[in-house]
Amino acid sequence: MASSTACLSPQKITLRSHLYFTAASIVLWLLLLTALRGLLLTYNHEMLGSTSTADLLEAFSNGLRFDLRLIVYVCIPLVLSMLIPWLMNQRRLLVA
Repeated sequence: MASSTACLSPQKITLRSHLYFTAASIVLWLLLLTALRGLLLTYNHEMLGSTSTADLLEAFSNGLRFDLRLIVYVCIPLVLSMLIPWLMNQRRLLVA
C-alpha cells in the first residue's frame, strides 16, 4: 500500500511565503494579546466601578500600541534573517 505522503510535492520556500508567515504571525499575536486583555478585564470586572467606555477604549488602544511594539521587537530577527541572503540559503539547507 502506497503512502499518501509520497504523492505530495515539497513546497518551494520563497521570500513571499516568509513574508506571509510573518504577517500572519503578527496578526495572530495581536488577536491573542487582545483576547487575553479582554479576559483579564472580564475576570476583574468588579474593579471597574464607574469607568467610562472612553477610558476603556483608551486603555485598549494603549495596550494595542504596546503589543505592536513588543511584536516588532520579537519579529526583528526574523525579518532581518529574511533580508540577508546567506541566512536564507542556510534555511533552504535545513528544509531540504
